[in-house]
Amino acid sequence: MKTNVMFCIEDDHIVAVFPKERFYPASHSLHREVITAYAHIGQHSACHIEYYKALKPCENELQFKSLKKELEGLGYELKVLNSKD
Repeated sequence: MKTNVMFCIEDDHIVAVFPKERFYPASHSLHREVITAYAHIGQHSACHIEYYKALKPCENELQFKSLKKELEGLGYELKVLNSKD
């Protein structure tokens, strides 16, 4: 099964955001507000939905090629999303 991912950019940093992957379990009060993200530095982390909405999507694959390769090296099978919808 492929994992949906949106590659975004903030300043010069690329972030992979998994909009369908909740960071906290359903019993946690922030379950619906926080999703999972990944970056070269810091690896997996929490990403608030509002922060994700404010991020700019990458314009082309060259921007996120390295991060995508890193994620695939971890075993991810990715479905790259073209928009935040």
